[in-house]
Amino acid sequence: MTTLRCAENAGFGENGTIRLISEPEAAAMHALNASNPHGLEVGDTVVLCDAGGGTVDLITFSIAEREPTPRLKEEASGDGSLCGSTFLNRRFEKFLESRLSSMPGWGRDTLDEAMQRFETVIKRTFCGDVTQDSMIPVPGIADDSAIHVHRGRLRVRGQEMVDLFKPILEEVHYLVDNQVRTSKKRVKALFLVGGFGQSPYLRRYLCDALPQDMEALAPVDGWTAVGDEIREAEPIETSWQNYRLCSYGNFDSIRVNLYELHTPVAEEPPLYFDRRVKKHAVLNPNLDAIEKARMPVRLGYDNQEYYHIGYEIHATYFSAHCEYALWYEGRNHGGVRVDYA
Repeated sequence: MTTLRCAENAGFGENGTIRLISEPEAAAMHALNASNPHGLEVGDTVVLCDAGGGTVDLITFSIAEREPTPRLKEEASGDGSLCGSTFLNRRFEKFLESRLSSMPGWGRDTLDEAMQRFETVIKRTFCGDVTQDSMIPVPGIADDSAIHVHRGRLRVRGQEMVDLFKPILEEVHYLVDNQVRTSKKRVKALFLVGGFGQSPYLRRYLCDALPQDMEALAPVDGWTAVGDEIREAEPIETSWQNYRLCSYGNFDSIRVNLYELHTPVAEEPPLYFDRRVKKHAVLNPNLDAIEKARMPVRLGYDNQEYYHIGYEIHATYFSAHCEYALWYEGRNHGGVRVDYA
């Protein structure tokens, strides 16, 4: 209701009724308009891949209308995984630490500047060319040809960068391939949106891996929301869920790590784990009360079967302590208490 009131106050409801649609459908509609792909017609099937910082989410649509306003119909349940660009950041941070942490002058300032360069430039421009070396600022580190540091810059070979990207790209490809294979109709195009979806290397990798008759399109500004294009859209309601792999091995408990970060109120939290992030508590409830026959089972990346469970973490704060509990299907399955120091 808050969203509707904001839209009405902004003047969106002057000429008609405001209807809300799901974020994936809105992103797919924007991609359809912005990319202006040739050969896509009413009835064709497309897959939307929303590759963001933390997660990569996919959903399959068919085109119900192109003009005057695009209309889409959901064809397959969504899927996703925790393999967004922040996991690539973590791999690069570990790479820097393994190479430079023993050097005099290494510290938080050096790491922050190097990560800033990787986040804003390298990650967004690297295209997978093994001959394309990247120069990373590492202020405070003395020249050392053995580790490829010269005048405060670290040279990272193209092959090293490819190796950093590879596990993340392989996981995204697995998700896309699985979504395509489970579609009842032939998928004609893949729309890449989200911040990581703008990576030229991700697009090139998927283009090489996908069938030749399937386009991979990354619309300009595919990481921003475009509201006016969805104002008059007719909703096509259907239910869908994302399932996350939560437990390996015997299905009797789930282990959830909770973390804390102390920063000034106005400071934005980091996009990925760093040294300032500390473990806060471990939530490890027993799930014997849940009937396994009711739990969805899916094939994992290794072609083994795993249980999937969509749960909620409820936090309750008191004057001298806080409590966290895992809830599933409206029931508390156990929690943990953390006393304030």
